[in-house]
Amino acid sequence: MKRLGLAILVIILVMFVIQSSVIAQTSKPKTTVKPPMPDLVIDQKSITFSSVSPTEGDPVIISATVINKGNADITEDVEVRFVEGDPKEFGLQIGNTAFILGLKAGASGKVTTKWRAAPGEAKIYVIADPDNLIKESNENNNVSIKTAKGLVWTGKKDVTPDQIKKSVDKAIEWLRTQQGEFYVICPNGHDNFLFSAMAYGKCVICMESLDGLEPVRLPDETMPGGWMPEIGPGLTSLVISAFLYAGVDKSDPAVVKGLDHLFNKSPANWKEWSDSYDYAVLILALTATGDKEEYMDEVEFSVQKLIDFQTEDGGWGYGQDAADAAHLQYVIFGLYAAQQWGVKIPSEVWVKASSWLTRLQRPDGGWNYNGSGIGPFAADSYGSMTATAIMGLKASGLPPSNEAVKKGLEWLNKHYSVTRNPGSYYWHYYFMNALQRAMDMPPKQEKLGEHDWYPEMASFLLSTQQPDGSWIADTPIYASGSGQVQTVIEWGKDRGDIMTTAFAVMFLLRAMPKSALPDVGFANPVMMFSKDDPKIGEQIVIKAQISNLTETRAENIKIAFYDGDPKSAGVPIGTPQTISSLAGGESKEVSINWEAKQAGEHKIYAVIDPSNSLEEASKFNNVEFKSLFVEGKTTPTIPGIVEVGDGLYKLGKLELDLNKKTITIYGKVNMSAGVIELLACTKIGKVHESLLVLDVEPIHLQTALILLGLEFVGGVRYQGDPITPKGDKVQIWVEWNSGGKVIRHRAEDLVYNRIKQSSMEHIGWVFTGSRMNNGIFMAQGSGTLITTYRDPDAIIDNPLPEGNDDTAYIVNNQTVPPKGTEIKMIIMPA
Repeated sequence: MKRLGLAILVIILVMFVIQSSVIAQTSKPKTTVKPPMPDLVIDQKSITFSSVSPTEGDPVIISATVINKGNADITEDVEVRFVEGDPKEFGLQIGNTAFILGLKAGASGKVTTKWRAAPGEAKIYVIADPDNLIKESNENNNVSIKTAKGLVWTGKKDVTPDQIKKSVDKAIEWLRTQQGEFYVICPNGHDNFLFSAMAYGKCVICMESLDGLEPVRLPDETMPGGWMPEIGPGLTSLVISAFLYAGVDKSDPAVVKGLDHLFNKSPANWKEWSDSYDYAVLILALTATGDKEEYMDEVEFSVQKLIDFQTEDGGWGYGQDAADAAHLQYVIFGLYAAQQWGVKIPSEVWVKASSWLTRLQRPDGGWNYNGSGIGPFAADSYGSMTATAIMGLKASGLPPSNEAVKKGLEWLNKHYSVTRNPGSYYWHYYFMNALQRAMDMPPKQEKLGEHDWYPEMASFLLSTQQPDGSWIADTPIYASGSGQVQTVIEWGKDRGDIMTTAFAVMFLLRAMPKSALPDVGFANPVMMFSKDDPKIGEQIVIKAQISNLTETRAENIKIAFYDGDPKSAGVPIGTPQTISSLAGGESKEVSINWEAKQAGEHKIYAVIDPSNSLEEASKFNNVEFKSLFVEGKTTPTIPGIVEVGDGLYKLGKLELDLNKKTITIYGKVNMSAGVIELLACTKIGKVHESLLVLDVEPIHLQTALILLGLEFVGGVRYQGDPITPKGDKVQIWVEWNSGGKVIRHRAEDLVYNRIKQSSMEHIGWVFTGSRMNNGIFMAQGSGTLITTYRDPDAIIDNPLPEGNDDTAYIVNNQTVPPKGTEIKMIIMPA
């Protein structure tokens, strides 16, 4: 038994040891072996710019190095994206996504992209694997940022009509020299179309270099009359359009030969063209002739072709392939031109087109080439396609208040640039042409946000025009008929380009199809009040600027004013005003008196054609409103004078110094060129013909002149009165800062007398005092302060004989500082 007990004890001990060993083994922590993974990192120091201080719009090459710091190879393509601005806040993607073809562990790859410099500081984001397609050990180190600094373009921001005409004339003459077939003959005698020579820089037959060889025009052309006819008919139609919009007659030999080429000499029969581009631009050329009798059938045929080419989803592409916005730019514009000619376009064409555009709008409000994340010139939103979309939506009948149009305009305003196509390296001149069409498509928009887009961009164009009249392309395809052929890269550095020059001409001319109908809308400023803060019981003058946006005369135009929305029980203000006739491009002012009878905010509406009896091109621009706040208590018409020192007083913003006998008023330069009728007005005055705009209440100016002891007599009975005005005389001086110095001139130095061909002679301006009419101080209502063309509303008038001629005086651009310059006017007894 003892032996049995001992055996049992041994067995128990052995089992305990075995169990303890198992428990010990199972309680040991497991060692996890991580699989090898890549880790993409952007080397911040490797981000470089080819130019450290470029001027906005200058070409810059951005380089960056991507390192795989992980322990696994990447076999798929590594995407790298460059973005101007924070991608999370819809920064501008720079070009298309770059790729590195695989990246081994520990290896690096370099990527580059082309960028047009932005003004000021721009944060450039470089992002590896932006869509997180590659699984990495660390997904948080794929972004690196570097700041680029660009200089602001400092070119002139305004141009004169005469300068624009000379520029266009010069461009047209250069385009004449490019008409015909040009070839480059290689050293072995092979003919190369100019387009092929530029694309390859080598003979397409023997591959011999063509560097340094001169293009020659064939004496026995097979396709005479075209502009670079080997690439198709579109460029020829575009140039003909530029000629005709520039005022060249349709009987001009270049136009006649060009049209003959399109119908009889182009490579394919015109009725068998396969690209919607070609028919769209043909419509532009034919409608620009104005000859419906000769070309209406051809226009109608082309319109039907475009309708047939429309894709199921509403756009246009190559033939009936996938649609893109670049095709839509010309198709919509061509259809719009045909519609203005009287060709009926089915409404479903416009509906499908606008639906396609609305669907393709990107989250940031802009558009790209075709709605996908890829495109030939940029992957994300960019300027030329966004402007194209806005033009298309407006042509389809959507107003600027439409949400898609509004968001698109906000995108263009946010990324506004005179020197580049925002979001794309290429097609700057195409962008300007697209923007012009978007802004000029009714209802016309003279401003993009706060930007005077036309004079600013026109100034840039004139500054970049070549001595021969051409413009150099910024596109990857160059079209030209003269100069030496080098490589495609070298060619574009100093060679004029046919397409680019045609774009520039069309922009400068603001080329738009002539409408068969008028389009009456509001001009800027839309609505003005003689007083912005009236009291109950006060009478104010409400004024609106009405403009005919087409070249077709409008007759018997009614304008009604309402206190409140007329669709929601708005109260009519007086009776509708009538403009008997409004010529194309003409603007006229209407006004009405209104007594504020209730305190609080009032929305004052102006409605053109309230009975909807006027047939016009667009009704979307016939209603505008402006808010006005009416205070509850009445106060005297002339607020109290505030004493600010011994003999120093303020009347509103006007400063009166009785010691020096001076009146000081502040304002801005309002015009830098053109005919003027006023030296100065208020912001509600005739700003379209006033040299200066002053920040002053007219009643304050008249009161201050009286407090200086001056007497007014008046004597001006009507505008242009030949009788010399009467009253005490004053001197007027104007000061401004330039380069840290104060510039001071007599006011007359800012005015040029066209009759005498000299600056306006120094005079004593006459304090005539403004007239009263039906209890209203008229200067307060009209905003008229100081006139060069006599006006009974004026407070100060011109005594010279030329004061009765509304064309006698223009801006003296040799003396006047740039528009917007802040000035100080000093008035004193003469």
